[in-house]
This record gives sequence, structure tokens and C-alpha cells, in this order.
Amino acid sequence: MNLAPRIAMFVLVGIPAVAIITRVLRLKATTVVAVLQDATPVLLILAWVGLAMATIRASWVVAAVAALLCAYHLVLIARLVHRVEAPSWTRAAPKARVAVANVYVDNDDMEAAARQLAATEAEVLVVVETTERFRAAFDAVGGRDRFPHAVFDPDDDSDYAVSLYTNIADASLGMIDIGPLRATLARVPLGNRMLHVVGAIPVAAVDRGGYGTWRRQLRALSRYAASHRGPLVIVGDLNTTIHRAAFTELRDAGLADAHDTLGKGLRPSFKLAAAGALARLGPLVRLDHALCNRKVWATRVDDLDAAGSDHRPFVVTLAVRPSRSRRLATPMSAPRTPTIGSR
Repeated sequence: MNLAPRIAMFVLVGIPAVAIITRVLRLKATTVVAVLQDATPVLLILAWVGLAMATIRASWVVAAVAALLCAYHLVLIARLVHRVEAPSWTRAAPKARVAVANVYVDNDDMEAAARQLAATEAEVLVVVETTERFRAAFDAVGGRDRFPHAVFDPDDDSDYAVSLYTNIADASLGMIDIGPLRATLARVPLGNRMLHVVGAIPVAAVDRGGYGTWRRQLRALSRYAASHRGPLVIVGDLNTTIHRAAFTELRDAGLADAHDTLGKGLRPSFKLAAAGALARLGPLVRLDHALCNRKVWATRVDDLDAAGSDHRPFVVTLAVRPSRSRRLATPMSAPRTPTIGSR
């Protein structure tokens, strides 16, 4: 008996089944399982092929499992393209635009990436995987003039450095430690509210020992969001898709993904490579996010060109729910953890 077709069927159905079951049950994941969960919408395409093969070969048990996976796929896609109706308060609410970019530490065209970001209409710009090379290019193409206020950690020469830029003079900028995660924080006055913009990039699960570190960083980020009472948005390359089981902790903390709520959940941001054959496949999954709590609503999001990176940047427009107080928000002092570097 030729076992090859049977093995192929089990692989086509089994791989997406593992991703779905471990996600739904929130089982303790490994790096491999986490990556499979990230690729859930793509992996579920395999189930359709498995369903066809199982039906042709009259393998009805496999066909039944494949059919359930295919139904799950349809429901998932429908949810990802469904735009959630914006609350009525967003129409008159003060708004701010935040640009988010992973410029890639080994970008061969850093000047193009810097020029694109310097030209955005955003008021706040969060850039991850930043280096001295990027910051010099950004200043050289007019970024310093466009965004005169900035904060970053000059001692962070890792692949996970983050910088924050703004042209809002009244914003308060600083570096903060959220558990084991180093992040930037901007407090931006909008109407009678103070919008907190956190820029971060947890480590990648595929790094050596990365999943455990990423898990601790994500848990700390979730606790930070859950304890925050004012308007909050967390932006950056979070090195996870919304389909990873642990991502539900961020949802449980009251955060919603901007692309998701705007019905653009199928728009990926991450490519397997910045250049070459793998780059031609285009973006496959979304690792770059703007996560809003209940006092912030994303009204628009625009994806930009990769500009030499393996990530696509985006600009998100955020509405901040006014408080009942008539007092205007006033600039606040720097965050409790002191800023250790700015230009």
C-alpha cells in the first residue's frame, strides 16, 4: 500500500490542527508551536488541500476533521475582515497620528526608510530595531527638523533598541522598564486627556531562549496595560501575531488591535527576508501592532512601504475619549524611571 498520500493527508490536516488546538486550549507553547500559531491563517489553507485529498480517497475521519478546520478558517477570515463599528464619541474626540516602524538593523537602504518616516504626517513616531546608523540617517534627511523631540537608550546596541520621536512640544518623553521589557513612553496631551504611547519590541521567540523571555515580557506588558486607567496605546513589533495563544492575555487586559478592529486583520506586515527570493513572497503575517485600551479607538490605519526592511510600517489615527472634566490636559513631568538618553 502506498503510504505517501495517507501521510500527506495527515500532515496537511495535522499541522493546522495542532496550531488551532493548542491556541484554543491555551496550552503551554514551545517556540515551534508559537510559530505555528502565528501562521494560523496561512496554515489553514493546508486543511483545504487535506479535505480534497481525504474526500477523494474516502478517508472520512480525516475529511471530517479537515472540514471542521475549513469551517474554522472561514469564520476566522470573516472576523478578520469585519470592521467593528466605532463608538459615537470618536466623531468629536481629539485625535493623534502615530507612525510605527521596524526599520531592520541590517537595512541596506536605511536612508530610504528614514526619509519615508520623516515625511509622514504623524505627530508621534515609534521606531524599533534602531541603530546609530538609522538615527544619523533620520537626522540627515530632515527628521530632526520634523520631529525635534526624541528619546532612546544610547547604551542599547542590541537588535531590540527602540526610539520615539514627536513634534508635540508639550509631550513628556522617557524610557521605562515594564518588567524585563525596556520601552519608550510618551505622554501626549489631547484635549482634557493624557494619551500614553508605549513603544516596545519584545524579543523574538526564535532567538535562543527567546520564547521564555518573550513570554515574560508579554506577561509584564499585559499587567501594565491592565493596571493603566487612562488612555493607552502600545505600539511596535511585538514579535507575535494576534493568533498566538499568549496574545489573549493582551486582549484580557482590555487591548484591541487597530488593524483587527478596522477590518484589516488580513493585512500582514512581516516578510521572511528583507531582500532576495524569500522577500518576493511578500509579507505573510502581522507582527507589528497598535494595541488600544478602551479609552482609545483607531479610526484609520495606513500601511507604508517596507523601504529595505523585512517589516512594513504603518500610520494609525487614534481618537482619545474625552473625560467629563472640562480641564485641559497639561504637560506632566517625566516618567518615574528617568530618561537616560535623548537628542
